Amino acid sequence: MTKKPRILLTYVESGKGHKTSMQSIADSLKNKYGSELELIEDNIMEHSPITQKYERFLTKQVQNTNSMKGFGPFMFWFIEVMGAQKFLNFLCKTLFRKPFDETLLAIDRHKPDVIVCTHYFLTYCAIEYKILFNPSVEIVTYNPDNNVHTWWDGRDGWFFVNNEFAQNEAVRKRGFKAENIRLVNYTKRQVIMDATGSKADYRKRYGLPQDKFTVIIADGAYALGESRKYAKKLLKTKKPLTILFIAGENDKVYLKMVKERYKLGKKGKTNITLRVYHFMPMIHELYKASDLFITKAGPNSILDSVLMGTPVCVNFCPQPMEKAAYIHFVKKLGCGFAQFKASKIRPTVEKLIDDPSLLDKYRDNIARIAASENGADTIADFIYERALAKKENERCAEHSASETK
Repeated sequence: MTKKPRILLTYVESGKGHKTSMQSIADSLKNKYGSELELIEDNIMEHSPITQKYERFLTKQVQNTNSMKGFGPFMFWFIEVMGAQKFLNFLCKTLFRKPFDETLLAIDRHKPDVIVCTHYFLTYCAIEYKILFNPSVEIVTYNPDNNVHTWWDGRDGWFFVNNEFAQNEAVRKRGFKAENIRLVNYTKRQVIMDATGSKADYRKRYGLPQDKFTVIIADGAYALGESRKYAKKLLKTKKPLTILFIAGENDKVYLKMVKERYKLGKKGKTNITLRVYHFMPMIHELYKASDLFITKAGPNSILDSVLMGTPVCVNFCPQPMEKAAYIHFVKKLGCGFAQFKASKIRPTVEKLIDDPSLLDKYRDNIARIAASENGADTIADFIYERALAKKENERCAEHSASETK
């Protein structure tokens, strides 16, 4: 009996966007080909203390870019100067040799036919795995960002991007083979597509006022950007306003904002409803409940808000990927606007409270994106076809070898 093709879906923590993008691909594969493929979903960095430590290191660098202004642009400039992809190869063979080796072993335990990645380190490891362990393995990468930064590895495999700028950058600047690049629409998780309730529905679900203009404020999972500063400015308004503040995994910020809520009660400021949340797996429902999302330009956060029909206000671009997301979603597609000065956020939002129709032009642009096809389905179709072709080639090779004998 022919074994099902083994598809290894690699998850890694380095910001949440890499995981949510992989989840969207996994959802599509399950829905379309779950009975025909052996799908292996693996938090690939969690198998040993060495890789766990390295994953924490990767996460720390993301946190540094959010909390230390200039850190992100400097690091990517430094990486470019040091040789870009060659520098990554050098580090993985020297300073990061142990986590690199452990990751290869973790991949090899699954003996995959296809390796699917959404993070540059795992794409690099997958390519090295192909060289060292299994030259016939297929590698499929989806880049969740809106650009192609310097550490993406284009030596082998299929590389999916979600816009033409990234497609051109991969070929012209990063040296990828044009025939290995695939342009697809944005990937959508099943939970996003299943969230069909109205704004009123989700306000009722979370006990939010139905009649107040509502803003949600977040800085990704770590809340290390400008979110608290912007929230504090909005707390000074005298107009009716609901603020949904997402502290994510940052307990210090969560406690500080709970104290702000307590102060509102003591002052008797009933015009403001402030809700404070830890990390929210179903945050997209709060996007839908809101009129505006104030956030750093994290590409996956913006995408989820757009898919839920809510315009964005970008307040921070800590590194090149965020700057690319801002240019793509705000300046090119018109899904919202930018307000990089915290001192101006209160009058900006107050204008919207007085005239919510000012957001209609952004909602119209967003509606076209939300109605577009799911790029994860396209990637799933491609993985299925490549997996079947690989199995057929192996069967033919075995048959030929048996006839020769």
